[in-house]
Amino acid sequence: MAVATARNAYIDFFRGLALWWIFIDHTPGNWLSKATFSRFGVCDAFELFVLLAGFSASYAYGPVLFQRGWRAAAGKILRRCGTIYLANLALFAFLCVEAAFLVRSPVGQSVLGLTGLDPLKTFSASEIGTLLTFNYPAGLLNILPLYILLFLGFAAVLPLLRFPRTLLALSIGLYATTYLLGLHIPGMPIGGETAKPFYFNPLAWQILLVTGAILVTEPAMRPKPDPVLDTAAVAVLLVAFGVQISIYLSRHGYIGGTSPVLIWMQGAVTIESAKIGLHPLRLVNIFAWAWLAYRLAPLYGSWVGRPWARPLILCGRQSLPVFCAGTVLAPLGGFWLATLPGPASQAAYNLIGAAIMVSVAALAAARRSRRRGHPDQGCGPQGAACSSFTSCDITSGRNLEANPSTKSTFANTAAQCARRSASSSNFHI
Repeated sequence: MAVATARNAYIDFFRGLALWWIFIDHTPGNWLSKATFSRFGVCDAFELFVLLAGFSASYAYGPVLFQRGWRAAAGKILRRCGTIYLANLALFAFLCVEAAFLVRSPVGQSVLGLTGLDPLKTFSASEIGTLLTFNYPAGLLNILPLYILLFLGFAAVLPLLRFPRTLLALSIGLYATTYLLGLHIPGMPIGGETAKPFYFNPLAWQILLVTGAILVTEPAMRPKPDPVLDTAAVAVLLVAFGVQISIYLSRHGYIGGTSPVLIWMQGAVTIESAKIGLHPLRLVNIFAWAWLAYRLAPLYGSWVGRPWARPLILCGRQSLPVFCAGTVLAPLGGFWLATLPGPASQAAYNLIGAAIMVSVAALAAARRSRRRGHPDQGCGPQGAACSSFTSCDITSGRNLEANPSTKSTFANTAAQCARRSASSSNFHI
C-alpha cells in the first residue's frame, strides 16, 4: 500500500506541476514563462498533461473494465465527459464576462488578442451552435474539447485494453496515417457555414493517452532499464533544446539560412499546426522526458513527501477545477501585468494565482469528501489498483518486480471498486 501511495503522489505531483506551467504560459507577460517546461525543448506542459491523463484514465476505468465490464466503464467515461462539457460551457461564460471588461481599454484589447480571445468581443447568439459543437475559435477554449474527444474515443477502445499490443499498434498506425495524410475530424457545420476541423487533432493526440494507459495496464510492455535508451533520451533532449536555441538565434539574426532538416525541427515550435497535429519531434521529446523521469525517480522520489510538494499534489488530484481557475485568471493576469509592470507585480500575481489555484483544489477536495461521506481515497490515489503499476519504490528507490499480467494490475480491487468506485474521479482531468 505504501508503494501505491508513493506512485500516485508522484503522478499527481507532475499533474499539478503541469497545471502550474500551463497557467504561467497562458498569462501574457508573465516573466516565469521564460523558465517553464516549454523553454527546454519543443514540447510543453500540455503534452505532459495528456500523457499523464492516459495513466489516470487507466487507473480510473481499468478496474471497472476488468471487474464489471465494458458497459460500466464506458458509462463512467461518458458521465465524466458530460462533466467536462459543462465545465467548458461555464469556462466560456466566465471568459465572456472578462472579455466584456477587458475590451473597454486598449491594454485589455491587446490581452484578448494575446490570449486568443478576440472572438469573444463580437460573440452573438447565432454563434451558440459553434460553441456547443466545439467549433468556436477562441483560444483557451480548445483544450477541454480535446479531452472530451479523447475520452470518447478511449471509451470506444476500452475492450482493447485486454489486448494492449494490438491497441498500441492501432494507435501508432492512426498517428502515422494522420501525420502523413493530414487527416482530421471535421466539426459540425453551423448556419450554412463550412465545417471547420477541431483545433487540436484528436487523431494525433490520442497516441499520448493510449500510451499512458497501456503502460499502466500491461507492465510487460514497459521498456526495461537500458543504457542505450538512457543515452537516446538524453540525445533527444539535447537536440530539442538545441532547436530552441537555434530559433532564438534565427529570430535575432545571428544565423541565416538553415538546412531543411533544421527548418522542419524548428517548425515543431514555430508553426501553429505542428502543435495542433502533434509534430513527431514534440512526441519524441515528451517520451524522452517521461523516460528520464522514470529512470531518475529514485533520486527525486522523496520530494513527493515534502510539505512544499503537497499543494502541487492536491492540484494534480483536482485538476479540472484547478485548470478552469487558472484559465480564468490568465487574461486578468495579463491585464494586471501590463498595467502594473515590474518585479513586485510579477511576484504578487504569481503568488496570488498559486494561492487561488490551491484554494480551489482544497475546496473541491473538501466538497467531494462531504458528498461521499468519506476521505478522498479508494481505487484512485491510495487504492490497491495502483499497487502493481510501480516498478520502483519512489521513496526508498528499491527496485520492485512488476507482474507482467494485465489482470494482476487490477487484481483484488473488486471490493474497493464496489465500495468506493466513485473515488477514481481523482484520476480525471
